[in-house]
Amino acid sequence: MAAEVECEAVVCRRTASGSLSTPLRIVGILAFCQTLVFIVLFLFICARVGAATGGKPTSTLELSLSAYTPQSERDPFGSEVPKSTGATQQLVAPDSLKLHGILYSAANPSALINDQLVELNKTARVHTAQGDVEAKALKITRELVVLEVGGQKVELRLGGGEHNPAAK
Repeated sequence: MAAEVECEAVVCRRTASGSLSTPLRIVGILAFCQTLVFIVLFLFICARVGAATGGKPTSTLELSLSAYTPQSERDPFGSEVPKSTGATQQLVAPDSLKLHGILYSAANPSALINDQLVELNKTARVHTAQGDVEAKALKITRELVVLEVGGQKVELRLGGGEHNPAAK
C-alpha cells in the first residue's frame, strides 16, 4: 500500500512539474493556428484592396493659386470696415474725443476714450461723430492722456472743459 501511494505521488509530481496537460496543449495549438489564419486573411484582404501595391496615384487634379483680392477688411465682431489705403488721414475735432476715465498702473496704464479702452503705445479704433479713427496713446498719467490721432497730437485731461450735469 505504501508503494502505491508513492507511485501516485510520483505521477502527480510529473504532471505538476512537467509541461501543460494535454487539453491545454490542444487549446494553445488551436489558438496559434487561429491567429495564423487571421493574419493570412488580413494580408489577403489588404492585397486585394490594393494597400500593398506600389501603384501610381490616379488623381490628375492640378492646383492653382487663388486670384481673390478682398474689397474690405473683415471685422471678427461682425461689421465690415472699408479697406484703408493709408493715403488719406482724417482730421478729428478735439471736442469729438472725450476722456471718460483713466485706469492707471505704473506697469500698464490705459484710458477710456469715447467708451473705448486705449492702452499705452497700442493703436485702438475709437468711435467719433466723424466715424471711426485710429488713436494711439503716447502718454498716460493720472490726470491726462496724450493721443496721436491721424498724425496730430491731442491732449485730453480728466474733467477738463467737459460739462458734467450730474455735478450740480
